[in-house]
Amino acid sequence: MEERTGGIPWKGILRGTMVVSFFCLSPGTIPILGSIIGIFTPIATLFYLVKLGWGYGLAVLGIALVFSIFLWPLFGSGSEYFFVEILILGPVLFSFLKRGFSITKTVGYATGLLLLLLSAYLILWGIKTGYNPYQAVVSEINRGMESSLRFYEPLNLPKTTVGAMRDALQDIKILVARLWPGFAAASLLVLVWMNVWLGDRILERYGLVNFQFGDLSQWSLPDVLVWLVILGAGLALLPYPGPQTVGTNLLIFFAMAYLFQGLAIVSFYLKKYGFSRFKRILLYSLIWIQTYMIIIVALVGLFDIWADFRRLKKAAD
Repeated sequence: MEERTGGIPWKGILRGTMVVSFFCLSPGTIPILGSIIGIFTPIATLFYLVKLGWGYGLAVLGIALVFSIFLWPLFGSGSEYFFVEILILGPVLFSFLKRGFSITKTVGYATGLLLLLLSAYLILWGIKTGYNPYQAVVSEINRGMESSLRFYEPLNLPKTTVGAMRDALQDIKILVARLWPGFAAASLLVLVWMNVWLGDRILERYGLVNFQFGDLSQWSLPDVLVWLVILGAGLALLPYPGPQTVGTNLLIFFAMAYLFQGLAIVSFYLKKYGFSRFKRILLYSLIWIQTYMIIIVALVGLFDIWADFRRLKKAAD
């Protein structure tokens, strides 16, 4: 934390309030890019918690929240969960940082907490409105996809093209109805990982206390988790819709988790063979853009359990 000789750090509080408020308010005030900026709000709160400590850092977060409440109507439905998420995640990450948790525990516990909050939010929302929360989420997603399709109608596209898009939309709706829990969990995992990874580098750059995760190119998931992947695959192969849906959702979540392990392996070899920063960024961009590359890297991460591509287990023995 920042060294202080005494007194209230007004300058830091004012600056922190402006920065955190900017991140909090961006989804409701900046078109398109605002949503992207908003998901990094926990980095801003983590930064000022590390810089100012618990008391003044939480004061910064509280003042930013007050500003956000005044502009609440700009954010639309679901904003309550967004605010709880950004309120919770920054302090939670700071707590984990102080405890010296590994990246596996930090990301795993934080993702689990956000999943619990999402479940609680949906249940409470269902009780309040009287709707089935699962079906309500599906309806909301379907409404969004219908809006996207209506966007193309004024473009005077051929009727066959519009018909094909509408048929494809129906197929996507069926998949979304079954698989949105897995995609939601995977999205939260990515959200937490990006905030932790990027936040750690920003703290290090500014000379503040950071997570001390060590060399992430040597990181791997605990081997025992592979049994959940095997369980998911087994359920997905059963000829019953219920177990199939549960199994497929498990596979979606762990595909994302093992993608990160695959990226660690890619990073290991890029460092080993001295690839420049530009070439690394180019390769990582290609991985994220190309769907088949994502699948390959995730499979590399999964089979690392047995293949030990980096020879880390052999070295440990």
